[in-house]
This record gives sequence, C-alpha cells and structure tokens, in this order.
Amino acid sequence: MLRFTIASLRSVSKSFGSRASIPPRSPLPGLLFHHLGCSLRSACELTVVSAQLLSAMRLGRRSGWAGVSRRLTGSTGESFGRAELMTLIDQCTDAAGLLRLVEKHGQSFDADHVFVAWGTVREMPSAAGRGDEGLVLQRLQVLTRGKIGEWDAQLFTIGVNLMAELHLTKRMEVDDELAGELQAGAKAKLGDFKPQDVSILILGLSRMGILDAGLVAAMQGRARETAGDFEAQEIAQLMSALAIMGIRLEPDLLAAMQGRARETASDFEAQEVAQLMSTLAMMSIRLAPDLLAAMQARATVTAGAFLPRDVVLLLMSLASA
Repeated sequence: MLRFTIASLRSVSKSFGSRASIPPRSPLPGLLFHHLGCSLRSACELTVVSAQLLSAMRLGRRSGWAGVSRRLTGSTGESFGRAELMTLIDQCTDAAGLLRLVEKHGQSFDADHVFVAWGTVREMPSAAGRGDEGLVLQRLQVLTRGKIGEWDAQLFTIGVNLMAELHLTKRMEVDDELAGELQAGAKAKLGDFKPQDVSILILGLSRMGILDAGLVAAMQGRARETAGDFEAQEIAQLMSALAIMGIRLEPDLLAAMQGRARETASDFEAQEVAQLMSTLAMMSIRLAPDLLAAMQARATVTAGAFLPRDVVLLLMSLASA
C-alpha cells in the first residue's frame, strides 16, 4: 500500500501546473504534502480503497441499532411476555439459540421483535450463511414480510442497512418476495426519510441489487426536496453513495447539493472535503468555481487533520479539476 501511495503522489505531483485548479502561491499543496510527510509513520494503515460505504452506513453500527433496541425493549405499556421475548432475542449470542427462539415463538414476533433479531444476527460471528445461521436468516426473511409496513422510517433505514451488511459479507441473499416488499416500503416511506437516510438506503438497496430506476429517481427527488437540511457530512455521503453505485446524478440534484455545500463549506471536516472532491472527480463533474474556491479554502484551514489517504484523494481531485 505504501508503494502504491508513493507512486500515486509522484503521479499527482507531475499533474500540477497549468492543469491544476489551485491559485498561484496557494499554501494548500505545501500544507498537504508537509502533513503527509508527518503522517507516513502510520503508513501501514495507508490505503486509497473506498471507505465511504462504512462511513455512510455509520447509523447501522452497533451503537445505532442497539440504541433503538434499548428503546424497544424498555418501552412501557407492553405485556411481560412481549418484553421478555424481546430481551431473549437481544441477548442471543449464537445462531442455534436464535433459531430455537424463532421456531418456538416466531408466530408471536411483532415488527419490533423482527427488527431486533436482524441486529442480533449481524452481531454474531459469521458462519457464511451456513448451518443454523442460514436457517435463521431464511426464517427471518419470511417473518419480515408483512412487518416492514410497521417500521417507521428510522427502523426501515437501519433494517435495510443490517440486511445489506449481511448480504455484503456473503451471509445471505435477499429472496424475491422480501426484495419486493423492501422496494415498496422505501417508496411508501419516501416522504419521511431524512438526509442521512437517503445515502444509507441508496447504498443498502443497491448492494442487495434491488434499487430499480424508479426508486433511484424517487430517492434523488427526496434528496433534492430536503437539500436545505443536508449537513456537510451528509452531502459527502450522498455523493459517495451515488458514485460508488455508478448512479447518474440528476442535474437538479447536483445544483442543489453544490449550493448547499457552498452554504455549509465552513462545517466540512478534512475527510469530508477529500471525500466530496474525489467523489465528484470520479463522476467527471467539475465543481462550480465558487464551490471549488470554498473547498480549497476549507482544505487549507483543516490541512493538519488530513489523513494520508485524504491527501492523496484531494490532490488527485485537484489535479483533474
């Protein structure tokens, strides 16, 4: 990885000159190269492979779904049997135990039980979809059908993310019936999705191969409608999600996101500057001059926080801007 990064830097350094979109006497290149030199002691961690998926799916990490799980298990006004079952699902540590619960009490599972069960499976050691894990995932898909409509937008987004991670790690394949319900559920809840939900859903549904053209257009439309609510991190994540999945960015959405990025430029962290700039370069999109200037200014201010990977991504994007 170190050899690759050094080669990339050499290539980037040759690209600067008349083609580089950096003002004369700008301190940005020097700051970035200086910080990269100071950071090479951690070169064993240096890589330019895309980390956007993990970043965009941050909501679905243990801290995300478990927080919702605690809300569900601790809710008031429920019968003792329902709460006890929720706790048993949440505390399962192996697929065999969860399979026994599903086979014995599956008919009593409501939408919340099903949601917590998906998170429980994700936290178990992987068996690559074999044995009891494969069986419990098949049962869960059957139980999930008909329950999706009862999940609110937050649960739906996290649930799709959990399934996508299980699919991405080759632990399960989503069956056709569940795929259809996920598509229908996304369309039905479209007006409730927040900015962060849009990028997570685009990535999750795409990874599972169930994001059709109509849903792509609908999700981009939702992002355009809520553009004014996007924070810096969410702008970078949305652009990355579209780029990673090779989805064509609609002109109206591009204009809305560039405008919002200009408004929130001072809120971008170093990694978000690099992520946005490199993503737009990947999609062969030229930044509007005022946005390019704003991102360069922000990169200069935050140069000391850039990771080596971010330096490479930003310099490559500037060289092609």
